[in-house]
Amino acid sequence: MLDRWGEYTNIDYPHIHTSYDYYHYIIVEVDIAQHTFDAVMYSLGNPSRPQDNVIMDQWHFRLNQPRPDKPVAQAPTVQQDVVIFQSSAFSGLDSLMTSRIQLSLDSTFTSTLIDTMVNWRNVYEDDAAFNPIDKNEGLDLTVFSFRKSRFVPGQTYYYRVRYRDHNLKWSDWSDEKPFQIVTAVEEGKAAEIPDSYALGQNYPNPFNPLTIIAYQTPRSGHVSIKVYNALGQEVAILVDEEKPAGRYQVEFNTTNLSSGIYFYEARSGEFRESKKLTLMR
Repeated sequence: MLDRWGEYTNIDYPHIHTSYDYYHYIIVEVDIAQHTFDAVMYSLGNPSRPQDNVIMDQWHFRLNQPRPDKPVAQAPTVQQDVVIFQSSAFSGLDSLMTSRIQLSLDSTFTSTLIDTMVNWRNVYEDDAAFNPIDKNEGLDLTVFSFRKSRFVPGQTYYYRVRYRDHNLKWSDWSDEKPFQIVTAVEEGKAAEIPDSYALGQNYPNPFNPLTIIAYQTPRSGHVSIKVYNALGQEVAILVDEEKPAGRYQVEFNTTNLSSGIYFYEARSGEFRESKKLTLMR
């Protein structure tokens, strides 16, 4: 199929200007047995600027192709003015076309604070010499960023993501990822350094399967936070390293644990404190 949008005059619609475009054609391959079609658009340029069958765009549909794999929402990164949300690389038989993110104050997402998508951009564009332009160069659909001012420090939020491939099929939502925006200790501002040790109550509680534990230390030193079951057996080590003075939070993922009462204990120097948490499947 050869299609040219060339010079024309339209008497009925005089506001449509005389225009020149370039020759292009589309090849469509249809496999009835497999319920698929693939289409590719090629550019031939125009008489003054010829192109040698340069690909302008391509699309397809495969009815029986599985949908993308479920992505993984990773812990957000807080920078000076923005919060960056990074999810796992796309996994599936196709390629990533759309990413969608939702943020909520509850893990069931009955209501959302943010619900938005970013999309692959159509590559159908050219420069003055009729060379196709890749509008997706440098685009990373696994990354979202929002202004830090949209979040309240200390408030627990949840976010999740899902992917859509170029076959127009959506993945399942990722598991929800809880997070808090914690005000960082700025170097040289002693007033912002905690004046005492503290271990916060995990939130949410009860929970399944993730919860956040906040803690603070007034001086540099070794910090450990461990989790024990009701029999006093150690089931997880959340922190076991040197930490400078500051406020922190750590995520506890209980994927491999059963429902029940657990205890977590923080130690640093002479400081020692424990609290109870409840896992409900």
